[in-house]
Amino acid sequence: MNISGKTELMLSIENLDLDKIKQFIYSEYKSLAIDDEMFKKDSTGRSAIYYAALRGDEDIIWFLLSLLPGTGIFCKRGQLLESKDNQGLTPEEFAQVNGNDKIYKLLCSERMRIEFFE
Repeated sequence: MNISGKTELMLSIENLDLDKIKQFIYSEYKSLAIDDEMFKKDSTGRSAIYYAALRGDEDIIWFLLSLLPGTGIFCKRGQLLESKDNQGLTPEEFAQVNGNDKIYKLLCSERMRIEFFE
């Protein structure tokens, strides 16, 4: 973690390096720490999904979402999508505010799908 609280995963997402993201995630899977990594926040209260929303890369968004269960009681994916940063924005709202309409729609539809199946 660097001085602003960014994790290795967040930095890889900033660089749009899907291979490095996958390499990091798969090494974390071995230690069963993926949930912790996905929910770690930087000094602005943003987790890795916010970095992906800002970068606007659908492949990275889908990869990150696929790592967490998307249905059921205490749905981890839903918890991630409902999290709020220090400004009170969800990842979905953060994408919209930053002009990433495609990512906003993707996150919105995933949130609605989760809500439908809960």
